[in-house]
Amino acid sequence: MRRRVHWKYVATTLTWIAWVGIGSTAYASGRPERFGEVAWFGHGPVTLVLVPCLGCDWRAWDGFMARNGELYTMAAVTWPGLGATSMPDLESREEPSETPLWDYLDRALENLLSCHGIEDPVLVGHSAAAVSVVRFAADHPTLVRAVVAVDGTITNWDTFGYSRSERRAWAEAQFADVRKRYDNEQAWRRLNSPPKLPDSDRSAFYGRMWLRPPRENVLSYWAEWLKVDVGTRMAELDTPLLGLYAIGDDEDAGEVRRKKLARFERAGAKDTTQVAFVEGVGHSIWEYDMEAFEQHLKRFLDSIEKRSSGSAPRSGSTSSSGLPPAGHQQAGRCASPR
Repeated sequence: MRRRVHWKYVATTLTWIAWVGIGSTAYASGRPERFGEVAWFGHGPVTLVLVPCLGCDWRAWDGFMARNGELYTMAAVTWPGLGATSMPDLESREEPSETPLWDYLDRALENLLSCHGIEDPVLVGHSAAAVSVVRFAADHPTLVRAVVAVDGTITNWDTFGYSRSERRAWAEAQFADVRKRYDNEQAWRRLNSPPKLPDSDRSAFYGRMWLRPPRENVLSYWAEWLKVDVGTRMAELDTPLLGLYAIGDDEDAGEVRRKKLARFERAGAKDTTQVAFVEGVGHSIWEYDMEAFEQHLKRFLDSIEKRSSGSAPRSGSTSSSGLPPAGHQQAGRCASPR
């Protein structure tokens, strides 16, 4: 039986976190890349960096954080330009790039880990953020302990086998058609929608959060997202990966499993990659069945620990790191009060 999340308790707990625990990370030199917000919670032995889907802010993870502070030390982030935060300043960047915003996200994550001395984190990304964290792990294998991709398209569908130029042309054509036919509001509503959750209050909360960022900000990220091809990186990804997928009530569970697994196999995923499914849920899996989400995450992390037993001990404990405790806003080099 699924246990209902008591959102009034969660709201009280996370209101406290929001008051004393969030601050845009500010770094010492120049204007280096940073997330819009970083919320810290928990004091467990494993560090999670939680990245929400495009359109949401860090609060998409608030219920999970409130329940799991004993197991994990958690940093939940907001993409710069989403929520009530500002878009990155890219005008001063000299290096050319097809995906400057997504490159910025990579550097913001790298800066977050470096600044706070976070060693061997587990990166958890939902939907578009799943693509971002897999990309980061492929580029920075020594910085990441494991990756959890929650209902994200990280193995290609129709674009499998495309060259880089073909992928870029496909992405630009897709988005040009959207821009031609719709204004920003219409385009965003066609591309995405807030989840319709069993809990009406939580569903309404997502609706408000989803309406918060300017549409142009979200669509700018979306246009680049289409160009980011992590399917081609699966064969080289040594970092343990869990792909966790939702199966809706109206879907053929067997068919969904078959197709997803076939795509991972086609992409050449290594034996360090695991794929799991949760039935009867929507895109934001943990919002529909928190216990199932927690169990899959724990089993995955336990399997990594078992597999690595006998090798050199890995970090992950917060006792020797520079992580601020829950509700603490670090002063000095890494963070400054608002």
